Amino acid sequence: MDLYARLGVDNFIDLFFFWNSYKKEGNTMKKILIYGYGWVGKCTLEFLEDINAKEGRVFEISVFDEVEQDFTYDSRLVYELRDVYDFILICIKNKDKALMVNEKLSKFKKSKIRFIDSYNFCFAKNYGIDISLSSSELIDMLDRASILNEEFNNKMRNVTLNITFCDNYYLCNCKHLLNNFISKSEVELISEFQNTKIEFPIIATAYSLGRSGTTLTSQFLANLGIFNYPPNLLKPFISTPLVGFAYYKNLLKIGINKEQRYESDFGSTDGLLGELEFSLSNIVGINYNINCPIDKEVINRGRAYIAGITNILGGALAQKTDPFSIRILENICNSTLYIVLNRDIYTHTLALVNMYKKLPYMLDSLNNYTIFSNNAKTDNLVKYSAICLKNAILFRDMQLKSVDEYRKIYITYEEFCNNPKSLYIQLIDRLSKMGFDYTNTTYNGVSSFNISDRRASDEDRAIIDDVFNNDSYNINFAEGFYGVL
Repeated sequence: MDLYARLGVDNFIDLFFFWNSYKKEGNTMKKILIYGYGWVGKCTLEFLEDINAKEGRVFEISVFDEVEQDFTYDSRLVYELRDVYDFILICIKNKDKALMVNEKLSKFKKSKIRFIDSYNFCFAKNYGIDISLSSSELIDMLDRASILNEEFNNKMRNVTLNITFCDNYYLCNCKHLLNNFISKSEVELISEFQNTKIEFPIIATAYSLGRSGTTLTSQFLANLGIFNYPPNLLKPFISTPLVGFAYYKNLLKIGINKEQRYESDFGSTDGLLGELEFSLSNIVGINYNINCPIDKEVINRGRAYIAGITNILGGALAQKTDPFSIRILENICNSTLYIVLNRDIYTHTLALVNMYKKLPYMLDSLNNYTIFSNNAKTDNLVKYSAICLKNAILFRDMQLKSVDEYRKIYITYEEFCNNPKSLYIQLIDRLSKMGFDYTNTTYNGVSSFNISDRRASDEDRAIIDDVFNNDSYNINFAEGFYGVL
């Protein structure tokens, strides 16, 4: 439920009048916003509502799920809400992500923000264990806490259950324990596929930075019906992808509809079967250092993942591929066919500016900007984005330098949109040269895609031209990175 619905209003203007009337009523309840509605957020809501039930509505609680709607980018709404809440509770298990969200909410008074990372309350409640915290004690605790809110979190973590022989305890914890079982299964699967031959090709859409058209290209490949792809239903299994793909394979057996809608929001897609932002470099745990060789353990783990995923699915895998994943793939096997995707540099740079303004805390964009910025000292976001884009392209192309030419298809986003069938024809031809026969397939794709209209001003074009024509902005990438430690 988004914030408007939670407060019973339809739009910003209604919210303005709601808040003015709310203040006039002299409401004395403490107003709390729960930011994040996973396990921690749900348990925090239950904890606060239980205090309400005992003491007679002492908290007015709003819940905000950042996945649904990010109100922090509506400056008018943020301005009006800055004095609405007594506390904003960032309820996220991952402390690094919580601190990132904290920066996202920097327009609020820092003294109001508290981090909560525990959901032990739910377990204690099931066994009648009283945490013994009244509303006044909780408020005092929150008032004197720092953002990390260590006193409250430690109190929650230290709740002792002392229930050794209890069936209900097992049932209560089964979902959490399941993750441990899954992790054990993943280790076994990695061991099983460690030395398995990779029998199917990888179709890797090799990009430099985001906003290059990889999502549309990936959706196109998925809709051809001849390549597998990573779907959104793998999100719970992102750290155990082999188990996740095994679950996915079982769903495929019952004939689910895999057709992709050509829709996305900054690379993210809707629906369980939408295209997932899936990176091999992330799941193997690579060190994002542009001049650092790859550890053998990373290569071995990557080989097991590729062999396992393609073996489980029984066919080729099409996926987005960042420059670091190219390094891994080329140390694993020579059965990867790269779609080297480029976009008009002016359009791409402005698309990056737009993404950076709207999604500055997307991990991938943040990492990539930092890595490829060459420590640029500029407040001009167009120039900064152009520098990052140029160096990311150089770095990606450096990874591809030793790859056989017949395993690379160079195409621009604009060419692809105007004639996607041309890409299909090239794919079938190149796969045949690599020893994979897909000649019995028939093209069932669309004839063209619309290209979004984003035109650079003369001033922006001059800035971008200066960056791309001036070697002083280039990073001096170390040679010999193809080796393995």
